Amino acid sequence: MFLEIVTLCVLGTALVTKWATSRSAQGMVREKTELENEYHKMRNDYNALFEKRKASEEHTKQVEAEIIDLEKNLEDTKLDLEEQIERKEDLGG
Repeated sequence: MFLEIVTLCVLGTALVTKWATSRSAQGMVREKTELENEYHKMRNDYNALFEKRKASEEHTKQVEAEIIDLEKNLEDTKLDLEEQIERKEDLGG
């Protein structure tokens, strides 16, 4: 009788341990799924930001090139204006 009681207690303990372990495993599976979903969301956000950054860098390069062209045109226009002023002064103006 004693052995039967001890066996039942060990069996009960084993069942409780199995139940607790399975609950823990289910929680880990759920957490893994949540983390994978979060990873995919963050990865998509990162990719979108990376594309925006690339587009911004290209736009910045274009603007810088336009600035260089405008500065060159400004210098050319200043030189033309100075030449015109000199000619006007030479003509007696």
